[in-house]
Order: sequence, then C-alpha cells, then structure tokens
Amino acid sequence: SPNEQRNRQNLSIPTPDQRYKDIMSSVQSCSYQSPPTLPLCKAVQFTVDDHEMKLIKARILPPPIINNNHAEITMGRINLKGKFVDPYKLKSIAFVYFGPPPPPLSPPRKALMEKFVESFNKMARIFHLGPIQTIQKDIVWISENEQDRERNLNSIEKCFTHRKQQKCELVICIMDSSWNELRPSIKLNGTVKYGITTQCLLYSKLQEQMDKFQRTQRGHPDRILDNMCENLLRKINFKMQGINTKVELPINTNNGIVASAASKTEDAWQFMGADVIHPVCRQDKPSIAAVVGSGDAVCSTSAVRVCKQWPKNGKCAIEAIVDLKQMVTELLEYYREGNRRLPNKIVFYRDGVDDGQFARVLNFEIPQIKQAFQEVYENEPLPSLTFIVVKKRHHTRFFVLDHHNKTANIPPGLVVDTDVVHPGQFSFFLNSHKALQGTNRPALYHVLYDEIKFTADELQLLTYYLCFTDPRSSTSEAIPSLVHQADLAASNARDLFPEKDTSTYDGYAADALEEPSLNDIVTEHLSVHEDMRDTPHFG
Repeated sequence: SPNEQRNRQNLSIPTPDQRYKDIMSSVQSCSYQSPPTLPLCKAVQFTVDDHEMKLIKARILPPPIINNNHAEITMGRINLKGKFVDPYKLKSIAFVYFGPPPPPLSPPRKALMEKFVESFNKMARIFHLGPIQTIQKDIVWISENEQDRERNLNSIEKCFTHRKQQKCELVICIMDSSWNELRPSIKLNGTVKYGITTQCLLYSKLQEQMDKFQRTQRGHPDRILDNMCENLLRKINFKMQGINTKVELPINTNNGIVASAASKTEDAWQFMGADVIHPVCRQDKPSIAAVVGSGDAVCSTSAVRVCKQWPKNGKCAIEAIVDLKQMVTELLEYYREGNRRLPNKIVFYRDGVDDGQFARVLNFEIPQIKQAFQEVYENEPLPSLTFIVVKKRHHTRFFVLDHHNKTANIPPGLVVDTDVVHPGQFSFFLNSHKALQGTNRPALYHVLYDEIKFTADELQLLTYYLCFTDPRSSTSEAIPSLVHQADLAASNARDLFPEKDTSTYDGYAADALEEPSLNDIVTEHLSVHEDMRDTPHFG
C-alpha cells in the first residue's frame, strides 16, 4: 500500500545522528593518520582531523513578524489561525471529478466527494473566501486506453468550454485516473486556452485522509479534510491574487526589526527569483527558464515569465537565461502597473549556477538586467541591483549537539559565514527550514554583485525572511520563496507550450556534447491567456 511504501522509505532515511556517525566512519576508514596515507598527506602538507568534525561559530536569526494580527511562527511553521490579510471573494467555482468511465460513482466515492465539498465550503467561510454564490459539480470520464486519447482531450476541453460559458472563476479538479496526460491537459486548457484558474488534487489523497482517520480514530469525523482544504485555500487565494500574509521584511528603517543602512523609508523594493531546468542532453527537449518578480515590496503577490530555449545543431543545454532582458522588462512593468512607480532597489536571486559559471552570469546575465533597466527607466534614475546566486546542490552539512549529547539537526535561522566559506567572497550558509526527516541541507549564497551595499547581517536577515514569503506554504522554505516559485514555474511550464516539430533544428551534430555559444540558442516565450498573464498561475 502507499502507506507501507512511505514507511519503508522513511526507515531508509538516516537520522542526523546516524548521518554524523556514517560520515565519521567513512573518514576514519581512509586512515589519514597512519601509513600508507600519512606520508602522502605530509608530503603535500595536507592534514585531516578524523577524530571529530570542525567546531565552528554560528548565529541564530530571529523569525520575522507576520502582519495579519493572528499568525504565529514556531520553528519555521506558520499558523494563520483562520485569517488571510486580503481574502479573494469567490463567486463561482466548479468541482470536477476526472475518473474512469461508467458505471457511475460508487456510494463510498460519492460520499467522500460530498464530504470534501462540504469541508471546502466550511473552510472557505472561515478564511472569508466565501460564502460562495455558485457551486457547479461535474464528472469527466477519462479512459486510460491510449486509443481513447483524443476522446479524453475533447472531453476535458468541453468541460472547460462549459465552465467559461458559465463564468466560472475556479475549477477544482479531483483526479482519479493514472492517465499521464490528465494534469497537463487540465493546465493547458485552464491557463493557456480559457483563462480559468485551476487547482488539482489527487482523489487518492482524499481517500488517504479517510483511511488515516479510520485507522487511528483521531480527531473529529467532520474535520478530517479541514487541514487539506486549508492548504488548498492558501494556494487558491494566492492564485486568485488575494493576499495570504505580509511578512515584515528588514528593508524599512521604521519597522522595528533592523535599522538597515541599505534602506530608506522612500525606497521601493522589488525581488526576483530565477531558475533554469534542463533535460538530459536531448535537443528535442528544451531547457525551461523562469523568472518570478514580486508585485510589491513584501512579496505578497508575484508574476512569472517563462521561456524555453534549446541550442541549434543538437548541442547540450547551457546554464544561461538568454532572453533575461525581455523577462525582466516585463516584470518591471508589472510592478509599475500595481504600484504606480518603478522600484529603485532590486534584489535578484539566481538558482542553479555552479562556481565555474559565475563568469557567464557576471558577463551576460547582469548586463541583460542592466539593459532592461535602460529600456524601462529611460530618463529616470536607474535602480540599484544586488545579484545573489543560491546553491542547494552541495555536500556541506552542519550538526548540533542536543541536551542528550546526541547529534541533531540545525534549527531554522542558523547562519554560518566564517571558517568554512570562501575567505575572499561575500558568501554564507543559511538554514531557513525545519527538516521533516533526515538531515537539513542549508542553502549556500554567493553575492556576485552588490550596488545596494548590504552588510552581511542585513542581507542574511533579509534572505531568511524571504524564505517565509511563499503564500502557498505553511512553513518557511529552504530557499527564498521567489526562487522556489521560479523552479516550480519552470517545471510546470513544460506542458503549457504548444507541441512543435523540433526536426527543423538540424538534429544531432557530431559535436553534440560541446557547449554552444549564446548565439546558438533558440528561444520561445510561454504565451498564456490574457486573464492569467500577471497571475501566479504556476502554483
């Protein structure tokens, strides 16, 4: 069963104490302090202390304040207590079940669907998204036979045609089929063709909650699905451009958190996060680049621009956002439309860049951003830019000793900026989340460009607080939320591009493993429905 499989996976993940012992055992097995390794180490003046890990100094940053008068933060977990800052008033929604063809829904399935709708409406009223005026219910039969593919696609499109005619704002899609094109087709119709917000969930997740209650008999039977519905409402309110939370960021000298030398009360801040995801070295599967920009100075709203890019002649993907100028230009205009002014300070977080690629970022991507400034600001003063690379894929781990003298996970807010960071660069490790299992992996930040002139304390605190700004999440995240949203947008956008014949791009060349130049890159921007253009449709 899925639960048994999950339990087996959990047992295979070592605890921090086990991970620590495994690392020490591995190091000690190399025998750095005895022949034949010791003479070799001495010859190159290389020493390894295999008795204990290095003790280093670290600091714990305080959590931010959430501005909705009710929310609390405990160990990186955000409790909203039933309140959004600005809930969107839902008027017309549809619950659509996508499942295998008739016979009709069994009584248990039908009862569970009714319970879900009831729980959703109850939680919508608690969070002030309701009462919902119009609720539609529909069933779309999905065959898992490949020969029925066209029929499935037509059924899904017909469903969205009806929803558009009925002026439906939101379609909640309960997926009870293993057909692999179901979710992509739902998103394509909602986001690209009809401009209707969609929220997908698996029917198996509803059933899992019921099974858990029947197995444990914990909680009230009428509240089984409440937590799930609350999490859905976080995502839905964000997508509908409501505001879930406002995190007090340390960028205002009057906010009582930090007197930042980098900020003045009249400053207008915008934050951006960017990522590129790559396929295996295949020319028919392009890389997807995404840039997310905040709509205000506290990241309570955001919009995304997505572009796919692939090299000519079948060469491998390249770690660069080729059309970054256009994407940044559009996000600056998005900010201006919502604030009636342009930002004068921009903090840009870039994910997925290795040390050897820093030069390309400095020589290409930062100039692209500067060109966007020149185009948008024209005769106005240009904004100050700080550009930071975020690295998640590294092998550095930190441990703390708990009161039982056991090795434990580091807490949220722990920052390390001495001893194990580059002595000549502006870099630091920051752990901003609590691991549910296993050992925490902190993010590593490299500041490549800093016109704002942050101090280390200011930038570390700002970065930590930005990890709390994802409206969809009930916990702080491992990286700033806009970066995570960019990664999510790039991953989800692959199914939103129209299919094209990539055979026009020359196929594989003999030098396919060579890295192309930036001039070899072909790009195509994602075009979504005009009603979805400046919404966080990726959520």
